[in-house]
Amino acid sequence: MSECPTCDRVFDNTHGMRIHHVQAHDESIANDTITCQQCGDDFHVQRDKKDKRDYCSRECFDTWRSNNLTGEDHHRYNRKTVSCDECGSDITKPPSLLEASENNYCSSECKYNALSDKLSKKRTKENNPNWQGKHSTDIIETVCDLCEEEFEQTRHQKQSTEHNFCCRECYHEHLSKTKRGENNFHWRGGYEPYYGETWLPQRRKAIDRDDEQCQDCGMTRDQHYDEHGTDLEVHHKTPIRTFEDTAEANILSNLITLCTTCHMKRENN
Repeated sequence: MSECPTCDRVFDNTHGMRIHHVQAHDESIANDTITCQQCGDDFHVQRDKKDKRDYCSRECFDTWRSNNLTGEDHHRYNRKTVSCDECGSDITKPPSLLEASENNYCSSECKYNALSDKLSKKRTKENNPNWQGKHSTDIIETVCDLCEEEFEQTRHQKQSTEHNFCCRECYHEHLSKTKRGENNFHWRGGYEPYYGETWLPQRRKAIDRDDEQCQDCGMTRDQHYDEHGTDLEVHHKTPIRTFEDTAEANILSNLITLCTTCHMKRENN
């Protein structure tokens, strides 16, 4: 509720009362005229904000502050000069900031440089979670477990692995020999790679029957050679390991022509 100061009429809100005062009494009471403390010019300000606005512009306020808030009158008059902990240059800070921080830096760059140096020192040798002893970074001669060629590695690298290989090719060849069959985590129970005497002729018949293209995605034989460098593959719908006689597994109704990608999808599903 808002009451008109001239006729005491009551309104639901201040905005309506101000409109009434202009229309009924030909006088606006929304703004007051006050004098700028810096330049002396009169300016209008909302009545509810006149206590907060003593200057007609930001320029007048800045001018008044630069003329009056100097020396002991300035709230930062008691700032102290200290040296940057990183580069040694002089900086000024208020006492509150000096008490709140153990270190003083003139810029973000100096702060980050100092912190990175501290972190690197904390993460060296026994302070590093990967520390393996004072000689862990020594370079030693090691023999490759596959090709038996000598190569250099750190003592930590040798102690942290069961096998040591001079190159990625030796490592992959080692995996191909040791991580196969039951030793491979993808193993689902296998069978001998021999598909019987009828396999090759039945394979050719299946590819001819399927028009020399993958029955899932439609890739042709020529496209398969271009992309994978090998011929199309023939998949046993019912796994051959479930048959006692390979000839029964190799009947055409149990065979389907697939590309390498589609074959892997069927095997994994």
